Amino acid sequence: MLINMREWVEEISDYMQEREEVSTPLIQLSEEIHQAALEADLLLQASNELQTAFSSIIGKFDHAER
Repeated sequence: MLINMREWVEEISDYMQEREEVSTPLIQLSEEIHQAALEADLLLQASNELQTAFSSIIGKFDHAER
């Protein structure tokens, strides 16, 4: 009975260790995805600001030509 219990505890210990080893890369991947999403959002904001600036410049040229 004690041997079975010891084996069971070892199996659970191994399982928990494997789970921890798997979760660490997943957490790192999740953090990288989050960072990439933040950078994509900043890029979209900058793109929108550039589009607004170009529209303003084009509008000024159109107005100057009239």
